[in-house]
Amino acid sequence: MAIYTSSQLDSVISSLKDELSVDIARAMRSDQMPNSLPVSRRDEAFDPETAFTSNTYKKATLIMLMVERIVGEVTFRDGLRLFLNQFMYKNVDHIDLLAVLT
Repeated sequence: MAIYTSSQLDSVISSLKDELSVDIARAMRSDQMPNSLPVSRRDEAFDPETAFTSNTYKKATLIMLMVERIVGEVTFRDGLRLFLNQFMYKNVDHIDLLAVLT
């Protein structure tokens, strides 16, 4: 098990934030394209092979970061914990998550 100093951890966290910022910028640019797919949709003809792209996950990350910023870090963390416990082994969607966080 490695032990890191506070400054080493700060450096790693800063690097991850920089990488995330680049990913977010790319996701937002590609989301402006006419062929961009929504993160969530209710289609009868849902095809998982074409429904998800790498950009879908980047956009979902961005949305989660925005929700965390809106509700606050502690509320978000506690809400996620409640959500995971409440819906363990169940199918859920974004509406279930937002209901727990509000």
